[in-house]
Order: sequence, then structure tokens, then C-alpha cells
Amino acid sequence: MIALERSMMHKWIIDKNVNSKDILSEFAAIISNTPNGFNLEDMVSRTVTQGRTNEGYYAERGSTITIGVRLLQACFYMFGYSTNLEDGKKAFMPSPMTLNILSTEDRTEQAKNYLVNLFCMQYPHPFDWTPECFKLYFGRLIIKLLLDARLQYRLYIDEFVWFLPFIETIDHEKYEELVASILEYRTYTYDEKLALFQSVEDYEKLFANVLHEINYYLLRLFKDFGVFNLVSDAAHNGGRLFRFLHSNTGNTSTYRNDAYQSRKKNSGYVELTDEVKEAAQSLIDEFSPFDSPSQIDGIEIFTREDWLTNLYQIEPLRYLACINTNVDRKSEITVIVNEMVRASRFGSRDGKEFEEALKPFMELFSETINVEILSGAGNTDLLCTMEELPSEQKYNMNVEAKTRGTSLEKVDTPRINKHIRKHGSKFCIIVAPRFSRGVSDDINGNKIVTLRAEEFGTYCYKECTSSRTGTADFSSILNIIKANMGTDITTKVRILTESRYGLVVR
Repeated sequence: MIALERSMMHKWIIDKNVNSKDILSEFAAIISNTPNGFNLEDMVSRTVTQGRTNEGYYAERGSTITIGVRLLQACFYMFGYSTNLEDGKKAFMPSPMTLNILSTEDRTEQAKNYLVNLFCMQYPHPFDWTPECFKLYFGRLIIKLLLDARLQYRLYIDEFVWFLPFIETIDHEKYEELVASILEYRTYTYDEKLALFQSVEDYEKLFANVLHEINYYLLRLFKDFGVFNLVSDAAHNGGRLFRFLHSNTGNTSTYRNDAYQSRKKNSGYVELTDEVKEAAQSLIDEFSPFDSPSQIDGIEIFTREDWLTNLYQIEPLRYLACINTNVDRKSEITVIVNEMVRASRFGSRDGKEFEEALKPFMELFSETINVEILSGAGNTDLLCTMEELPSEQKYNMNVEAKTRGTSLEKVDTPRINKHIRKHGSKFCIIVAPRFSRGVSDDINGNKIVTLRAEEFGTYCYKECTSSRTGTADFSSILNIIKANMGTDITTKVRILTESRYGLVVR
């Protein structure tokens, strides 16, 4: 049996404030459709007071604290993230999944997007307090287990509770040990399993807490989202439930159990719904659950803002592109933006793959007239002919594509200036996944700006998927370039995106 440390101070922490899909998705819908932001006090009356207790809604009048907690839960479940704007206000930036869920009434497509929410979930998490020693894509691990034929494509609720919240990290060897341990656990009687639970120090408090978080919130929420089925199995554990004391106040004792549904007398198991199985398999085939999760101190992460952009905007685009089965404008945009960002990080060392990905990306801007890949000695990588609005004057700009394989430690400013003069361009944008500090000195005083691929991609995606034409506005980027020539404009573009598409919390 796999050896795991089990204690209140050593486990996953699952947000447990609202377990109703309707409240959480309605909350996301309201904030995502409020162009001028939202007031927490107004939100109380619009979401908290309208429900019924038997549907999992809060019946009592809430408070701004309640809504603030709900905003935090929306962040935990990958609906979006909260960030601070320049003026000190807080904004909520919806994730691509949230925008997709709100744009369709097709329940299968909604379920597939909720599946991506789960697939994105990891420790460390920017809006969670799970101990730092936990480093894994826990959503991917759950999905991998539910796709494992050896486990009959299911996890019983007590198995979920006994094993998963205590997994710190995962690799292929540990995964095989985990599967073998689950299969061994399945051979135990109810009493033998109960003895295992009771062997843990302060087991009542620990497993009542874990059951509360896992069974009453995580599993039921994703059941409501159409990702999980919670299936009754009256024969499991001889029809007996595990029941642990959660609290004891005066004459009232509260217990948590592993019933598959509220007020039921037996337990059951979790499985993926038919609507998401194929998409789940595609995701697991493409993205390993054994990958190291993104961390704020990672090699490619310099700030918390970098981390949030990566977790909530860039990584989800990769997953959505993987499972996309629709042929429509939004799907096309997702693929184009995802490919540009991917090629910036992992494209061929000669940069050709990144150049080819940047061409359709630059064509997403409504002001673009023509994009030509030139490359080669004596030429810029891409030459873009643009239209400046509202004057409708045409101008050229150069785009230099730098992949991680040709990491940008230094800019050959004389060479780029020569290219600018050769093509009669107004300026050059250098696009790369990362820039060293020295690059700022290299471009200072020149008609050159640098822009990180992730922020460029996020801005373009938000623009295209929010506009009626399915194109992005380059004029705002042009204004930033004019005012900040010879500098890195990444932060300015991020602020533009957040101010334009973030929902201000007032």
C-alpha cells in the first residue's frame, strides 16, 4: 500500500463555499456581462437572495464578504482570476472557458469547457492555501484515474477520500503504485477499511473535513457541470457508509459521510460522463498528468501577473485547441492564438515555425492589409502592411520572431534599424516568450519595441472573441508603441487588456 502522510496540515485544500452549479455559473455570467464592473453590494441581492435551500442556494441575505468569498471560489475553479489595476481597484478577468460557457446553450460543449476547468486545476494554486509541498496537476490526475481500465473507469468515494488529497507529487512510478494500492484497497472489507481510517491521528476531524470538501463540494459541483456521474452502488462496502464527526456544538453533532447523494443510505462511485470521455482522453493523451505544474518561481515566470496569465489564459487555450471539434470563428481564433504562443516557446530553433505561426496571428487584426514572411539574411522576419485608423493611411511595420531556442539575451539594433530603413517601416516589434534585462538597454532610443508573446496572444484572443467581426483592434497597440518607443511594452499591453476586459470590483 502506498505510504502517504495524512493530517490536517498535509492535504489538498478544496474550496467549499458553494456547491451549486447554478449559483457559481450565474455569478460568473453576471460579472462577465457587466461591462462597467460590478458592485459587491448589488451582487448580494442579485445572487444570494434569489435561491431555494433545497437546490443548494443560500436562502439568507448575504454580505459583501459572502460575495467576496464567492469571487475567490470562481478563481479556484478557474472561471477567471482577480487582479489589481493601476488605480488600485480590483478586476476579475474571465477565463476562455467562462466566455465559451456563456456563449453557448449546448450542454455538451459547456461540459467540455467545464472539463477544461478541472484539467487546469493544480497545486500550487494562486487562490488556495494548500501546503507548498504539493506540486501536481491534481485535475489531470483525477481524470487519468477515471480513464484507467484497471480501475473500471471509476473511483469509489471512499477511495477518493483515502488516497487522493494526500498525494504530493505524481510521476509514472508513483501513479502505478497508486493504482495498485487502490486495487488492493478494493479487496478490503468495510471493517478493514475503517481500521485504516482509524489508524490516522485525529481521524474523525481529518476525514470529516476531507469528505466535506471532496464529496459535498468538488464531486457534486463537477457532477452539476456535466463532467462527473455520481453512481449509486448499494453493494459497496456491504451497503455501509463511512461517517465521521465534523463538529459538535452543544446538543448538535454534525457528521459527514460518503453517500453518493444527499440523504442517501449508501455510497457509490465517480465516473466521467459520456459527454466528456472522448475529450478527456484527448487531453490526457496530449498533456501528461506527470508534467510539473506552473509555479510562480518557475524559470519562465517572473511575476505573479505572468503566472496568472499563464494559468488562466495561455494554458487553457492549449487545452481548448486540443479538444476543439467545432469549425467556427472562435475555434479558429483559439487555434491560431494557441499555436503562436506555443511556437514562441517550443518552435524550431531556426525560428521558422514561430514565423509561420505569427503570420495568421497578425492577420487577426482588423487593420492588417498584408503579412509577408521574408526572413533570411538582410531581411526582417515578417513585413506587415497596416492601415492606421481613422486616417486610413497605410504604413509598414517589421515583426521579429524570437523563440526560446534563440533566447533573446541581446538585440542586434543596427541590423534591425537597417531592416526598418530597407522596408520603409515605421518601427519594429520584437515578439518573444521572454526578454533579458539587457534588451531594454539595447533598444533604448530606437524605433523598436519588445512584446512578450503571451500578453500579445491574450490581448488578441480577448479582442477577437469579444468583437462582432471576430477581429482584433491594433490601433490601441499602435498608440502604446508611439508613446513608448524604444521600450518593452508588455506591461502596457497587459494593463490595456485588464482595463478593457477585466470586470472592476467596486
